[in-house]
Amino acid sequence: MSLQPSVRWNKHTDMIEGFEDTGTTRTSRIADHVLVFMIRGLFGKWKQPVAYSYCEAATKTPALVMQIKNVIREIHKTDLKVVACVCDQGSTNVAAINSLIADTRATYLRKKQDLCDRIFEIDGKTIIPIFDPPHLLKGIRNSFMQKDLYFTDENNQQCKGSWQHILAAYFIDAPQEDYVS
Repeated sequence: MSLQPSVRWNKHTDMIEGFEDTGTTRTSRIADHVLVFMIRGLFGKWKQPVAYSYCEAATKTPALVMQIKNVIREIHKTDLKVVACVCDQGSTNVAAINSLIADTRATYLRKKQDLCDRIFEIDGKTIIPIFDPPHLLKGIRNSFMQKDLYFTDENNQQCKGSWQHILAAYFIDAPQEDYVS
């Protein structure tokens, strides 16, 4: 999340705030973003922020990987079970997830064991990375607005999907009043 960069002295902690701070390291760079880690229930309707850090621009991939590992380890200490990690498709997030997957794959290769693709493990516990659906839908929309989609159908026919097809379907459906708004 973007922040307005500023530096201020906190008289209660006797510290200057506003610099990059991961909780384990501080730099002299002024922070303009905050990274928030949140947990939520799969079956109950609850969510809770559990950690945050301040950074300049995006958190670098190695630092993000370390923060993900640390947060998941701390959550596991509470007897909660992390089963998935959800994030958007920001380049640093994708790189961090790919790094965690590669580390897990390397561990399995050293043990000469097979690994289910596209998962990672922290301390032997499996975690499924998921890109959040709103950002996926936005990405699909943006891609369709810029490029056409070419595919082969079940009859081996070459087909094209475009933004114009989506608009046409919308305008066909829009006058219908048999839905609940």
